[in-house]
Amino acid sequence: MVLWLVFISLFLLLLWSKHQLSHQLFITSMLSTGKSRPGVYLYALFFLPGTIVHELSHLLMATFLGVHTGHISLFPHFDRSSQLVRLGSVEVASTDLLRQSLIGLAPTLVGISLIAACSQLFFPVIFQFPDSALSVVLTHFISQPFIPSQLFALYLIFTLSNTLHTSRSDRQTWVPLLLLITPFVIFFSTVTDLPAIFTGFPLDLNFLLFRLVISFLFALMINLIMVILFFLINLSFSSLTGRRIVFRSSA
Repeated sequence: MVLWLVFISLFLLLLWSKHQLSHQLFITSMLSTGKSRPGVYLYALFFLPGTIVHELSHLLMATFLGVHTGHISLFPHFDRSSQLVRLGSVEVASTDLLRQSLIGLAPTLVGISLIAACSQLFFPVIFQFPDSALSVVLTHFISQPFIPSQLFALYLIFTLSNTLHTSRSDRQTWVPLLLLITPFVIFFSTVTDLPAIFTGFPLDLNFLLFRLVISFLFALMINLIMVILFFLINLSFSSLTGRRIVFRSSA
């Protein structure tokens, strides 16, 4: 249960830190060039591999479910109303509640799967002790020398962790879907011995959660370092030039 709570907390903190990074890069761009576009492009470049996976996940899931798709875009833009950068989009036709929910959830499922695969393929030694103290694992993670392929895998884990979150439009169908399936889950869990069903299940869910927690923690640390770095840059630039960026909410 504790591992689940840590996983959910890190998942939400990643979303928050990504928005903070977007905000700071926008300020840096406005202070240095007077335009938001350079900051938007730099932000998009950080997460480009993850963006490609995210949008392709929508596209492939929709195709698999027989839902028509249209234009796919990997071109970023800054949404002034929400103060967030939109990294990409896929046009998907309207469909039923279940298929629309699965299409919206696809980037999260694919992202988690790829993060787990990267951690297993490139860092098997680090993740082979799921019961070890987190500090022990992190110490080993930091102290070991990395080869180029592992550095690339770390970059993939970083970008995938930051782009597996679903957008607000993707989550629109989740509430009615949860209301629909919750009674069945409650009924099934009361008449069935769920632990007995999952006994001997080939995938150790705790082991998977452990991998994701370490990966999310790594990505969160990088996000926070960059947020602090760009915040200090913005603070210094404002002090030297006297320029400030003020955000005003629209009426």
